[in-house]
Amino acid sequence: MIKSYEELKLDIGDEILTIKINEFNEKFKEAKLVGFNYCLEINNNKVNFVTNEEKNNFFNNLVDISNTNNKSFEKSIIMVLETEKEVNYICASDFHEGLAVVGKYEANGTYQYGYIDKNGNEVIKCQFDRPFDFHEGLARVMEDGLYGYIDKNGNEVIKCQFDYASDFHEGLARVMEDGLYGYIDNSGKKVIRCQFDYAFDFHEGLAIVEKDRLYGYIDKRGKKVIRSQFDNAYNFHEGLALVNKNRKWGCIDKTGKKVIKCQFDNASSFNESLALVSKREAYGTKKYGFIDKKGEKVIRYQFDYASDFHEGLATIGKWDAYDTFQYGYQCGFIDKTGNEVIKCQFDKASSFNEGLARVKKDGKWGYIDKTGKKLTRKFILTSMDDIMNIPNDTTIISVNEYYTLNFNGDLVYFKTEEERDEFLKQYDNTLIEPSKKMIKK
Repeated sequence: MIKSYEELKLDIGDEILTIKINEFNEKFKEAKLVGFNYCLEINNNKVNFVTNEEKNNFFNNLVDISNTNNKSFEKSIIMVLETEKEVNYICASDFHEGLAVVGKYEANGTYQYGYIDKNGNEVIKCQFDRPFDFHEGLARVMEDGLYGYIDKNGNEVIKCQFDYASDFHEGLARVMEDGLYGYIDNSGKKVIRCQFDYAFDFHEGLAIVEKDRLYGYIDKRGKKVIRSQFDNAYNFHEGLALVNKNRKWGCIDKTGKKVIKCQFDNASSFNESLALVSKREAYGTKKYGFIDKKGEKVIRYQFDYASDFHEGLATIGKWDAYDTFQYGYQCGFIDKTGNEVIKCQFDKASSFNEGLARVKKDGKWGYIDKTGKKLTRKFILTSMDDIMNIPNDTTIISVNEYYTLNFNGDLVYFKTEEERDEFLKQYDNTLIEPSKKMIKK
């Protein structure tokens, strides 16, 4: 009697175990894959092989494979390992419209950038020198020092032609030509000519523009609606904009009226009804807290670093002495009561976007959800070659038995044997029978 199978070598922490795939047990689901053997049992004697080809060559010397049909419908049962691996890149951006920019270090010493989806799949391969996030269906990219835009298939829809370009907001993107800024629509047509010393994106129907070192606001026709008068200014968010006069920050509404007097050392735009503010302390350090739209402090000055609220959480940082001669932030997240809901443990962390935040730990970027769980990528491995090529730090999370069909060279698998045979019924009855494997005597 001849049996053909594969054995996995698994690291379970205390020892290395060797087990048959079809004996895979739930208790091994957190084991690390070390390697595997290709095996045959002939009359209860086990023979091991280094490669699958080596095993098959030996097996084919003993077995005749005859097929009287003109199509191959080889039926079999295969054990499918489902594995997962943390999504880590040398750099990564927040998710926007379902995609995030990630970067790889290439063998030629350069960085290349592409895009992944929320399953960790690389949907636009790493090929760009400098890509940016998707906004309103388009992402800007740079080629040969000029900016243009691609769609979510990676196709160039506005050719690289601008000295500078921003993301699309409210149907318009700012671009620069000959040192001056204007705006284009998503077809690439200029709708506000390049005329400003500097300009910002549109938010809530208005955009900041700079002329003669003072800041004001224009509408989408290019008309000035709040005259240039501020030393600095932020975009409108939730009906209010942060402005700076005489080195202090306050808030105005869309008529230009001051609703919170200029009093803070630093501040950011309102997000989810709260704005980040800071005050200077001894030795040039700062502490960060949050105010509401009346200018009242709702989360006291207490953090060494903080960012705006996004999706109910804000990134915060605390100084942490992790080396005798070096200090750094440890980052985590707070809710709107100021409670630390994801503890400070990361070297860097961004805001939440579309349910995920990017975090950096030990030099690698990955993603977490709002419980602090890391984003992982799942693989379904349907052959020993697949298993052989997965990284050693991949964790096996489950193993499943599938009824498979080698359909003209393509592997198709089914949850039940009945499901597989139903698929075959659409063909001639003479083609339903599998190839016969006869042992030579």
